[in-house]
Amino acid sequence: MNENTKKFISLLTKNNTKTAYSINEFWIELESIETTEYTSLSKESALKDICEKLKEENAIAHMSKQAIDEKIISLKTKTEKYTCKKTIFYKNTNYMFFIDSSSNLSFIYVSGFYSGFAVVDIKENKLSVIFGNRKTLKATYISFLRFIYDSLPEFTSYYHSINDSEFGGFLVSNSRPFHFFYDILPGLETIENLVNKSESLDCTETPILYDPQKSFFEPALIFNKNFNAIKTTNLDELFIKHKTKFYISPAINHQFISNNEKLRDSLDSKAFNSSIETYGDTIKPLKTNKNGIIIWIGITSQKRIWLNQESSIVSLLNALADTIENITVFFDGWTSCLEQSNTDIENTRNDLSIYHSIDEQLDSRINTTSLIGMTSAEKIAYGSIVDVFIANHSAGSLHISRLCKKSGISHINTAMEHEFQWHYDTELLPSKCIKNILDNKKNTIGAIGVDYIVDFKCLSKTFINKLISLGLISSTELVEKFISRSLLNYEKIKSAQKNISAFSSLKITPESKAPDLLRDIAIAFEKSNDIKTAYEIMKVAKQLRPAGGYINKKLIEYKIILTKK
Repeated sequence: MNENTKKFISLLTKNNTKTAYSINEFWIELESIETTEYTSLSKESALKDICEKLKEENAIAHMSKQAIDEKIISLKTKTEKYTCKKTIFYKNTNYMFFIDSSSNLSFIYVSGFYSGFAVVDIKENKLSVIFGNRKTLKATYISFLRFIYDSLPEFTSYYHSINDSEFGGFLVSNSRPFHFFYDILPGLETIENLVNKSESLDCTETPILYDPQKSFFEPALIFNKNFNAIKTTNLDELFIKHKTKFYISPAINHQFISNNEKLRDSLDSKAFNSSIETYGDTIKPLKTNKNGIIIWIGITSQKRIWLNQESSIVSLLNALADTIENITVFFDGWTSCLEQSNTDIENTRNDLSIYHSIDEQLDSRINTTSLIGMTSAEKIAYGSIVDVFIANHSAGSLHISRLCKKSGISHINTAMEHEFQWHYDTELLPSKCIKNILDNKKNTIGAIGVDYIVDFKCLSKTFINKLISLGLISSTELVEKFISRSLLNYEKIKSAQKNISAFSSLKITPESKAPDLLRDIAIAFEKSNDIKTAYEIMKVAKQLRPAGGYINKKLIEYKIILTKK
């Protein structure tokens, strides 16, 4: 066993009664870590007191304020003072190493927003959950330990220079817009508010490190008075690049922003105003020449797919073209980071294919603009001139509903929890209008991966009522015309799709025999309600296979149907 491995084992088994480990025994013990809710800890437990402190809404903000001011972080209980000078950021979670007054590693604070927040007691090998799922947090922590074990020389060099460390700044990056706007930016806004209240605290040189391929907004556009925004890459390797620095992820639980109206309005106003200031010239021609209505429609091709979106959108808009003059539609989809990553490029391409398919079927009187692949600031600017929207109730409506405060209707699967997602004038379609469609390939990601079908009649009526409430349409005659026309359009499209699907299921290979092939083609015509053609083709199949039982049976069925007609 090399020296680095010994140091690694020694660090994570401090004060343990067992002193001699093989590496296999070490991993077996770590992976058998006990997980519990922190509330089950005894009242005498120092870590329960620590967890209570870390649970407070402003915990990260207060630690950040201390780090800016004193260059370290400390947490006190009645009997002990714990200090943090080392942190490692890995896969959107920050691991903060707290030592006791004897310089022994006492606990690791797991600070994440995907998995949650927890404290790992090193001596007891116990993970106490503050917020989040036990199983997920355990897997996240074990994955982190594997990561630092694979980087042992760098990790031991970083950790054992603990006395030389000082605060290096904030880490502001995440590859999902929901977490960026609900967890990270609100945390930084909270920190800035505390800084602004302090007369003695100066953080104008405190860095905000952000990866432009994992960030949706320029930090300097929102926090330009405080902090020093610096572009960087690969935050997971900061502990290798900067051995004498520790960093804080300002992310807080997304429930906080949903329950804090004043902070949310302040943050959202800054994001909105800076977007208009940056991209105002882009939308100026659309705003100046606006004549008619502008509709924002969100499409999906990743998680929580609206499965009948193409037929629904085409039917709805084409019926509307017969009802309202001068319609412009902004199609929203994937949001790119400040600099497009490979993931951005791939998902933008997927959403654009859906957009082009829809656009080809739309009435020529409808003007369309694709916002797919744009950044958040660009989308907010376009959203500022929208009249009404239809979008997914989760991140799909983040820009248009929360940040632009526009009116519209939303939809989502009935398995998804969404009470902490903020909306203003948004009507969520009732669960009776939604049918969840389970996909075995997505079962591993739970409710967030459940696709669904939206009842078109429900969507059509809700949307037209929204237009009426906004004063965008008033005539009862036009309303009735719209509903009947949209339903007719939808049935035609679904019928055509059914016909296509009947033929797309045909399996033709070099080994296919002529009678079998003709039989299957006849069945496809039957499924598309063309019995006459099915009958003629099946007769040819019979000539090639006179004794075919199934072929003869279908011929009798077709003849009876045709005779009745």
